[in-house]
Amino acid sequence: MLDEFFGLPLHPLVVHLTVVLVPTTAVVAIVFAVVEQWRWALRWLLGAMVLGSLASTGLSLLAGEAFLASRPELAPLVAKHQDAGKTLLWFVVMFTVATLVAVATLGGPSPMVSGAGGRRGVPKPARVGIGSLLVVMALLCLYQVIRTGDLGARAVWGG
Repeated sequence: MLDEFFGLPLHPLVVHLTVVLVPTTAVVAIVFAVVEQWRWALRWLLGAMVLGSLASTGLSLLAGEAFLASRPELAPLVAKHQDAGKTLLWFVVMFTVATLVAVATLGGPSPMVSGAGGRRGVPKPARVGIGSLLVVMALLCLYQVIRTGDLGARAVWGG
């Protein structure tokens, strides 16, 4: 069911969403953690993006497993790529949790005259800790998505 879409292998199609969405979400999360003045504008966007990243990563993994099940002769070629993809899923799960915690707790000023949308948030040491965790998880996801994609490209194109 998850191995083809209109006769094309689903995995390479879905992977492109993951390869774009996860790094973009990581960059937005870093901005959210670092630029307090922009949190009010990025909060809902970041929450939606991280959930989309999680869904696309999970779908990529499922589609990859279905693709491999339909072509078992490729297993030795893609073993490292498959392991890296599983690691990426765990990183994205942890990144999602860290992001949702940050979105729910980190405050910031609102540019509106009324102050609507601004939040006081948690004490500064907790803000620094949550923001730092978010940046670290974003960087880990960036690294792992690049590593996984590189291993997949090497499996397909050689080298």
